[in-house]
Amino acid sequence: MGETIVTSTPKQDQTPSAKPKRKLSGAARRRLKKAKEGLAGETSKVTPSQTPKITSEVEGSQKKRAHTSDEVVSKPPTKRNKMDYRQAVEEALQVAIVFRDNYTRKMNENEGNHIRRNIISLIDMMPSGSETQGPQFDRSGLDQGVFRITCSDQRSLNWLKEAVQGIEPIEGSGFTVVELAELNSLNKVRVWIPGIPDEPRLIFSRLAKQNRGLNTSGWRVLHRKEQRRPEGKPQGQPDGQLLVLGVDDESLKVLRELGGKVYLELSKVTFMLPSQGQVNQ
Repeated sequence: MGETIVTSTPKQDQTPSAKPKRKLSGAARRRLKKAKEGLAGETSKVTPSQTPKITSEVEGSQKKRAHTSDEVVSKPPTKRNKMDYRQAVEEALQVAIVFRDNYTRKMNENEGNHIRRNIISLIDMMPSGSETQGPQFDRSGLDQGVFRITCSDQRSLNWLKEAVQGIEPIEGSGFTVVELAELNSLNKVRVWIPGIPDEPRLIFSRLAKQNRGLNTSGWRVLHRKEQRRPEGKPQGQPDGQLLVLGVDDESLKVLRELGGKVYLELSKVTFMLPSQGQVNQ
């Protein structure tokens, strides 16, 4: 009896890659999704932790640079320094024309006009067409017995100091220029100098030579009164002169240390000093 046996054989041309993909179950798909999310989470954890660290280091370095000592030093009060310098220059150009032998002597209107006319005449005497610029002044006038004048620049002040020496004297008294600040800041002292009156500049020189530490270069004569014994009256008042002087703070300090008694020529003289805390009295 013949039976026909059919044997099934796989196709030789079918490769494993051509096999259909296996369909995942729902549980398997959920597990795969969680695995991917977990991997992504680990990657994301690295970036936030590093980024703030880098940012904080940069910000920290910037803050430190903002507070370095070099940058603090590079911010001096230059504006204030410039203002102080300008103010000092302006004050130095504000001067007064006073009597040479008596700084405190008040001028009247006629004396003030006398000074004004003489200065203008000296300007007129300057040669025409000169390459040198003539003096320039911002303002001038008589104020409370003091002839004040503000120079435009140092060149004009230098000219004025020299020109004032050519002003015609009044009653034998010539004129000189002093800074207003100096005139107002001097300490007033008095001293009687016995003997035939000498020029104050000679007395200042002797005082400086005979008393160590006493610098008289900045002293000014505020008032001078000479006294001479009348001829034929041996019993009259002795010769001498009363000097009212303006001295700087350092000189006043030295005079106080000496008790007001200083060597002059062949004896000592006594200065009358302002009481402590009083100046310009």
